[in-house]
Amino acid sequence: MSYGIVAILGFISALVCTILVCIFVLPEKKRPSLNGFFKGLHDIFNFKQLLIEKILKFCYVFATLSSILTGFFMLFSVETYYDYSYYGITEHTSWVGYRGLLVMLLGPIVIRLIFEASMMFILLVKNVIQINGKLKSRNDSEENKDVFEPAVPVFTAKAPIQQPIVNDQPAQQSARVCVNCGNTLGDTDIFCKSCGTRNAE
Repeated sequence: MSYGIVAILGFISALVCTILVCIFVLPEKKRPSLNGFFKGLHDIFNFKQLLIEKILKFCYVFATLSSILTGFFMLFSVETYYDYSYYGITEHTSWVGYRGLLVMLLGPIVIRLIFEASMMFILLVKNVIQINGKLKSRNDSEENKDVFEPAVPVFTAKAPIQQPIVNDQPAQQSARVCVNCGNTLGDTDIFCKSCGTRNAE
């Protein structure tokens, strides 16, 4: 099979798989129904998990240990050089372990600073993604609220309790009338002025 046919088949297969992933894996509403493998693909394709963070952590550990171990082995190294003179070749050796100390001490510090700068950028991106996710979920929850639900609770004013009105004035007494003719009597009248009948006080 020629390279041209292989490239065409690969392109068509990738296009079909991309369409299927965009329909059945990428949408957020599909995530609860996905199993573990496809849920992981969903998180990767939606950049919910950053692979570069894990790769950088691995590289940081590897670089730090390499610096420390290389410097440790350099403590036991010697440098050999030759002195050419009229009388012949003279071999000289010198201890260069101090270079190993520098590598052991300064190497991890420099590596740490470089990787901290990289991780700060990655953490900034992660925080932006998390903030966008929280804002999106908050907006979705506000859209699902009832349209007629008041945003601010309305407090109705209660009617003041009316106190009973107490009348300090004495109740009016009923008018006195004559038992015989019905004529109105005064407060101090004993005999009716009309018929002269005696009435009780």
